[in-house]
Amino acid sequence: MNTNQQLVISNFEEKLKAFTYAVSGELTSEEDFVLANTEIPTDTFNVLLAKSSNLQGIFKVRQGLDYFSKKEYPFSVWMDVEHMNDDWKNLMQAYDLKEAERNVMMKRENTLDVDQRLSNQLKITQVKNNEELLRYI
Repeated sequence: MNTNQQLVISNFEEKLKAFTYAVSGELTSEEDFVLANTEIPTDTFNVLLAKSSNLQGIFKVRQGLDYFSKKEYPFSVWMDVEHMNDDWKNLMQAYDLKEAERNVMMKRENTLDVDQRLSNQLKITQVKNNEELLRYI
């Protein structure tokens, strides 16, 4: 079973994948991190996401961060406090990165066991043709 922390990280990783692929960017997804390079000069979409405290792919991380620095692209690093260890701290210090903000995770507790087709508040119906779509609208 996924912990709340794992759910948030997994969700963020899926969003990074979807956006990076949509803009034909480059995504490096490893067991310990995800690095999204969208070639868009904004820290919203160029992201290093730590997935583990066991940093094994440091060469690939450094390669990606060096690329952002060379291109002068802003980027952000997202890390759960549980992942912060000396390896990650040393990496952040090497690039003179500092904490900019701290976020709190929000997740509805009652969404994990909701039937995919039906809940008390919402009924999901598959639309099979244009006539059904028009009726739905």
